[in-house]
Amino acid sequence: TTLHRNHNDHHHLLTTLAHLHTTGHTTTWPTSSSSAVKLPTYPFQHHTHWLTPPTTTASPNSHPLLGSALDLADTQEHRFSQVLEATRPWFLEQHQLAGTAVMPAAAMLEWALAGVRAVAGGELPGLLLEDVSFNEFLHFGADVPVKVQVSVVSEGDGYRVRCFGRPDGSERGARDVQWAEHATVGRASRGADSSLPRVDLESLRREMRATDTDGLYERLWRIGVEYGPAYRGLKQVLRRGATEALALIDVGEAGRDSGAYALHPVVLDASFHVVAMFTEGEEVLRLPVGLERVAVHGELPSRVWGHARWHGVGAAGECSMDLDLIADSGEVVVTIEGLRFRTVSVDALRGLAVTRPRRYEIEWQPFAPPEAVGGPAAEADREWLVISGRHGGASDGPAAWHGYFASEGAEGPLLPVDPDSELDLDQFFGERLPQALETLPSHGGGARPRLAGLVLDATAFAAADAPGQERDRKPDRDAGREAGREADEDGVHGVDGVYRLARHSFLLLKHFLRAHGEDRSQVVIRSAGAAAVPGTPGAAGTPVLTQSVLTGVAKAVISDHPDIKCVQVDTDPAGPVPSLDETLGRVALLPGAGHLAVRGGRWYEARLTEGELVGGRPAVTVRPDGTYLVTGGLGGLGLEVARWLARQGARSLILVGRHAPADDDVPAEIVALRAGGVRVEVRQADVARRDDVARLFSSVRWESTPLRGVFHLAGVTDDAVFDKLTWHRVEQVLDPKVRGAWNVLQECARTGQEPESFVLFSSMTSLTGAAGQAAYVLANTVLDALAAHRTSRGLAALSVGWGAWAEVGMAARGGSLEGLAATGVDAMDPRQAFEAFERLGAGTSAHLGLARMDWHRYAAVAARSVPYTLLDALRPQGGRTERGTAPASADELAALVEADPEQARDVVLGELLGSVALLLGLSDSERDALRGTFAGTRLNVLGLDSLTTVRLRSRLLADYSADVPSDLLFGGGTAQDIADFVCRQIALRSVLAVDDAGPDDSETEVLTL
Repeated sequence: TTLHRNHNDHHHLLTTLAHLHTTGHTTTWPTSSSSAVKLPTYPFQHHTHWLTPPTTTASPNSHPLLGSALDLADTQEHRFSQVLEATRPWFLEQHQLAGTAVMPAAAMLEWALAGVRAVAGGELPGLLLEDVSFNEFLHFGADVPVKVQVSVVSEGDGYRVRCFGRPDGSERGARDVQWAEHATVGRASRGADSSLPRVDLESLRREMRATDTDGLYERLWRIGVEYGPAYRGLKQVLRRGATEALALIDVGEAGRDSGAYALHPVVLDASFHVVAMFTEGEEVLRLPVGLERVAVHGELPSRVWGHARWHGVGAAGECSMDLDLIADSGEVVVTIEGLRFRTVSVDALRGLAVTRPRRYEIEWQPFAPPEAVGGPAAEADREWLVISGRHGGASDGPAAWHGYFASEGAEGPLLPVDPDSELDLDQFFGERLPQALETLPSHGGGARPRLAGLVLDATAFAAADAPGQERDRKPDRDAGREAGREADEDGVHGVDGVYRLARHSFLLLKHFLRAHGEDRSQVVIRSAGAAAVPGTPGAAGTPVLTQSVLTGVAKAVISDHPDIKCVQVDTDPAGPVPSLDETLGRVALLPGAGHLAVRGGRWYEARLTEGELVGGRPAVTVRPDGTYLVTGGLGGLGLEVARWLARQGARSLILVGRHAPADDDVPAEIVALRAGGVRVEVRQADVARRDDVARLFSSVRWESTPLRGVFHLAGVTDDAVFDKLTWHRVEQVLDPKVRGAWNVLQECARTGQEPESFVLFSSMTSLTGAAGQAAYVLANTVLDALAAHRTSRGLAALSVGWGAWAEVGMAARGGSLEGLAATGVDAMDPRQAFEAFERLGAGTSAHLGLARMDWHRYAAVAARSVPYTLLDALRPQGGRTERGTAPASADELAALVEADPEQARDVVLGELLGSVALLLGLSDSERDALRGTFAGTRLNVLGLDSLTTVRLRSRLLADYSADVPSDLLFGGGTAQDIADFVCRQIALRSVLAVDDAGPDDSETEVLTL
């Protein structure tokens, strides 16, 4: 076959044909004089069906880890070989360190034991392994096979066993990687008693007391060990004193491998977890590094009791214990002596997490909510404020917004609001809204209703925002000219409509959150056609560009307010809008913040999915007989794109930037391109200015080299949290990306230069959101929608949400690569990034992400008290879903603040140090060195930039519901100042919660001075 899941299919196919040619075979290429075949305008949906190879490389009866025997000449050594992957055997991917699948020490022990049994005979009872060491992690990259070998050499009356591994040699460059020795058995023999010793389990249990094991696996997850469901086998622990424990291990999934393993790795590994009960209170990771001897008396059942005797911590920092594994019958099946554990630093684990670029896409899945928890009526004392907008008078007239209460409906009293006036917005949310709430009748004779949240409804704009959707689609250039005419008409559905709705929605939500964010009021954003939901026909499958603004605004709110439930509900632009009751009922069923859509009466929810790069024909074809225009082409990333285009065969490039270099200061990259025969024109233009773009297109002689492709890289960022931004700052970020792309497309249509490829450089943040980058998230979300809108009309477009670039790009230029890596976003060097881009494959989605992500690190840093359901499929199992990494619960800390304020402050200081170390990527030794002086240290001298400050603020908000001002974090506040502030807010909240039936909210005012 010419196809392999780990190879580039296009390259492999051509190589195979070349081999056929050079060996004398004749290849007859099919020819046809017919015209090009018209293909559907929607993207093909690719599905791979790789043949899963058998578990072993030998007979079906061979051991899953050991594999087949190698036939070696002239040696007494026995060797066995196997190829393993993270998914083969099945249990490997459920044992992860720092987000990377790692073979557990228990599996290495079974691996070595299998080698001894294969050489010495299959009898299990009586086998003894001595002087066992676990030397090096055996980890598995995503879909990268690992070749393993076991060497068994006869020595005297026993055997020496060594276990090796390296990436599979079929992988490019893997043959240059040296074999690593992962485990060693100094001596294996039949020296153990073959009879089964017995223990009186009932008496042993009576002499011990039960110990609480709740939170054990979450604690292990926090320090870097991520166990899947099968490994969570420690069900009960009994203790006698500080040095003895009896643990029940029950692993039902081990039954799926009946007879395949003598010591099932999952059961054996789960029995090692009892060590955590002897090290309670220590936030350190201890992993097995060796053992003195293990005697095997029988096969290990899936349910077993582990009797552990603790020997404490030795001079070298290692701790050890003895462990007997006992069946329910009381028979001892395995005896382990001197099982040693060593502390492993977080730095060592980070070295395992070798991420590589993957593709990310939004997938709309049928919304299958849990059992109903009640709709909007579930909280009778809560009232929803609805703010809806519509065009005044003509469809292109000014937008008019008004508010009303859900209980009274739109027919009740309307509350006028002017989103063009920030003074009016302050007065509306700060004065008129509270006054209007006071006039509402009480529900059921109780207290006056409190505000449940805001419903921002922009669905009325959708009809005017989506011109021409009922028209017949026109292919390629005709459709491009039609799009240009619609753009020239502008009005509510052009770029001005995008900006108008962006401004209004941003300012409405900004002032609402300023006034009511601390009350944890919910936010529901109703759009119409903002998303293209696959499988829905006509207008329902075509995104409305203007409405896409609301997706970006929702993601910005979700990112900057991790303690608020914000849900976007995207209604069917071609169907009826669900009632407010139905909308709020569905929102109540979503277990967190997120995105819902309704099409044809069916409800969907958005999920971000991760996939491999499929390879095949490139998504973008570069031709030598045309010109390629690169906006932002004079920056570091733009010059890398120019070099890549030249490597792909482009011979004519136009590089556009706001500031063109002088003749004597031309970048070396351009000089080299010209020396290589590429015509490179450098043009100065601000693509956000229509006149500049028109002048640029008029100055080019397109007749000789027509425009073949556009790469739109222009962009800036302005980091700040949502409610600290001004509209002017948001507009400055929108301009180069959104207005710039729009202007280029209009000129393409005006001059008849419809490009064959139109590539938009977006950001991964438009998929995941990003704290402190509200404007950037919004701008890139609109770019993504523009690409989807064009492809739905049969026009070329691809929006790539890039992760961080090394060496070039905004993150590298701003010096934030280390900070991003600490949050799970690993940088791609340009070579790696372009290789990934080339492997996207033709017919790919209009919008996708390309990034190196470590989701374990991402989840550890992205503290949220309200989960973001969009990321549910990528969130590591066992990770935090509702609170930060702070070990003290909110209730415990509140009680401690009241009982012992100094101790409470010390607890917050310790947890603050952990958060700062995590965000800055400090090593364990660096964190410990900082501990003694941390209280008096100003955080702005530790290297916190604006983004890490925002992330720290989000963590404090999620962990303690304490909204610490950015000025205190970034403006010179010490760690002790911040801990004191957090404790004061906790104390104040406790006082206000003492009697919720006391003075109503109108009589209580909270001031932060």
